[in-house]
Amino acid sequence: MNEIRKNRIREAMETVLKAFESNPEKVALAIFRGNSKLSDSWSFFNRLII
Repeated sequence: MNEIRKNRIREAMETVLKAFESNPEKVALAIFRGNSKLSDSWSFFNRLII
């Protein structure tokens, strides 16, 4: 695996960890889908942004 890819993976993981630390409620909403919302079909990261 090249260094650029490793760095991007590391950055993504750091973003997720920071989200867990700073806003667990938002992470919970991104992880647990429900109520047949349009965003239920989105990726985890996209749901995390909303």
